[in-house]
Amino acid sequence: MTPVQQIRQHALENYNNGWDYIVECYTDEEIQADYLDECNGDLEAALKLIEDVASIRKDRQEEAQKYIEENKDTQLTEQHSMNKCHLDYNTAAQLGYDFYRVNNDHNGNPRYVIHFLAFANDYDKAKRLANSIGFSVYRGKSFGGGFVSQSYNLENTAEQIINLRSEAV
Repeated sequence: MTPVQQIRQHALENYNNGWDYIVECYTDEEIQADYLDECNGDLEAALKLIEDVASIRKDRQEEAQKYIEENKDTQLTEQHSMNKCHLDYNTAAQLGYDFYRVNNDHNGNPRYVIHFLAFANDYDKAKRLANSIGFSVYRGKSFGGGFVSQSYNLENTAEQIINLRSEAV
């Protein structure tokens, strides 16, 4: 495994510990230039540098989550542009990721966004799989690393993802 691949793998394993920005925002070339080249190719030093940033990001995320929890009663959740969608318990358990409702497309069709990890651990592979069943990259700022699709039957769409994942393995 190359040093860039090792950093990507470490970032996926620590996704919820502040490393999500590496997974979602950095290309392999940027990881090489911004971290490995900056540390003269030293993988351990590059991981430490990213860890320092990830730690700060995780602290900020925790502060934001704490603020949200403390102010839950004063927020108007009906006005949020994205609402979590609920699936049948078994389907939700198999899928492992949530769908979120976003604004309708220009024809009025309902649209839903889901994180790329619902398809595969590798973004490029996830994108190919998602595109194959009609999803496209979600470019809204409120949901990084997501794919969007229109659907009138969300259970069916979730089952398509589950089947696609099992076929891809």
